[in-house]
Amino acid sequence: MTLSFVLFAVYIAVIAVVTWKTSRQENPEDFMISGRKLNAFRAGISITAGWTGGYILFSIAAIAYGGGAIIFLFSCGVVLGFVFLMFIGHKIQHIAAQEKIYTLPALIGYFFGGRTLLLTSFITLFIYALFVIMELIAGASILSLLSGFSYQSCLLFFVLIVAAYMISGGFSVILRTDLIQFLIIVLMTGGFLIFGDYGAVEADIPLKFMEEIRATPFWAALGTVIIVLPAFIITADLWQRLYAAKSGSHVRGSLVFAAVFLVLLLTGLTLLAMATGTLETGLSDREVFPKAMELFLPSWLLPFMAVVFMAVIMSSLDSFAFVAGQCLANDGFCRFLPDAGLRPKFYTRLGILAVLVITAAVALMQPDITTLLFLVIYLYSSMMPVMYGLLLEKPPSGHAVFWAVFLSVLSNTVLFFTGQLTDWISVGIMAAAMIFPFVYDRIFSRA
Repeated sequence: MTLSFVLFAVYIAVIAVVTWKTSRQENPEDFMISGRKLNAFRAGISITAGWTGGYILFSIAAIAYGGGAIIFLFSCGVVLGFVFLMFIGHKIQHIAAQEKIYTLPALIGYFFGGRTLLLTSFITLFIYALFVIMELIAGASILSLLSGFSYQSCLLFFVLIVAAYMISGGFSVILRTDLIQFLIIVLMTGGFLIFGDYGAVEADIPLKFMEEIRATPFWAALGTVIIVLPAFIITADLWQRLYAAKSGSHVRGSLVFAAVFLVLLLTGLTLLAMATGTLETGLSDREVFPKAMELFLPSWLLPFMAVVFMAVIMSSLDSFAFVAGQCLANDGFCRFLPDAGLRPKFYTRLGILAVLVITAAVALMQPDITTLLFLVIYLYSSMMPVMYGLLLEKPPSGHAVFWAVFLSVLSNTVLFFTGQLTDWISVGIMAAAMIFPFVYDRIFSRA
C-alpha cells in the first residue's frame, strides 16, 4: 500500500515537472493544438495513449467477461475505421491547418455552417462528458480500493490533479504526458505477459475465444461491426491528434501504429477477462479488471501495477476533459462572445473546469460504465452524415445534414432509453440518416 502511494507520488511529480515546463509557452496555437508539428510516431503514441484509458480496461474487460466475441468485432471496427481514415486523414489535417481549426465540430461547421456546428458540438460534449465520467469512476474506484479512503475523496483528488495540469499546459501537456503514459501502458502489458501465472486456464481460453467467434451469427456480427465503425472514425480526440500532425503522410503512419497496438491490446484484454471468468463468477463491471490483476499477477507486482493502472486512467481522462472543455467553450458559448477569438486559452480553461465539476457530480452517483459505453457507440453512429463534407466534392446542404443528425440522435436516444434499440435498428437509423440529406435537398430545392 505504502509503495503504491510512493510510486504514484513520483508519477504525479513527473507530470508536474512536464506541466510546469510546458506552461511556460505562451503561444495559443501550442496550447490549443501543440503547434501542429507531430511526426507519425509521436502522433501514433498519443492516439494509443488517449484511447487506452480506465474506461477501456473496465468496460471492455466487463463485456469480454460475459463473452469475448463482441470485442473481436470491436477490433474489426478499429481496423476498418482507421483504414477509412487513412484515405481522408490528409484532407482533415490540411483543412484544419489552413483554416486554424482546433476541434471536430469546428471542421464540421466549416462544411455545413454554424447550426450543424452547434449540434455536433453538443453531441461531442455529451459523449466526452460520458467518457470523463467513466474515467473518474474507474480511477476513484481503484484508488479507493488501494487507499481505504472514501470513493468521494478519491474522486475529488482525481478532479484536482487533472484540472491543475490541464489548465496549466493545455493540449501540449497532453501530448507530452502521452509519451510517458504510453511507456507505462507497455509496462502494464509486459507485466501481464512476463509475470502472469495463468495455470490451468492458459490453454483453454484462446480455444474458447475462437469458438465464440465462430458461433456468432454472421448477421449479428456484421451489425455490430457496422454500428461500432463510426466510433473509430468520428472521434474528436483522434481528429485533434490528426490536426496536430505535420503532414498527411504522418497522419497515415500514426493510424497504422495505433491500429496495430490497439488490436493487440483489445485481444489480450479479452483473453484476460475470459480467463478471469473461468475462475470467478458473478463479478460486477468494476470488479473484473482488478480481480484479474489479483488472480494472475504475483503479490509483489500489484503495487506497481496499481500505479500503472492509475496512470493509464489519467492518460485518457486529460484528453477527454480537454475535448469536452473545448466543445463547451470554443464551439459553444464562446460563439456568442465578441472577444472569444482573442482569448481562446482563457475560455478553454473555463470550459475544462466546468466539465470537470459537472462530470464529477454525476460520477458521485456511479452510473453503470458498460451502459454508458454502448450509449456512446450509438451516438457516434448518428453523426455519420457529417462525413459527406470530406467525401464529396459537392456535399449536401447544411440544413439537410443538421436535420439528418438531429433526427438520428433523437431516434437512437429514445429507443436506447426505452430498451428497444438493437444494433440492426441503429444501423437502419444510420442508413436512413445517410440518405435523408439528399432527399431533403431534392424536395426543398424544388420548392
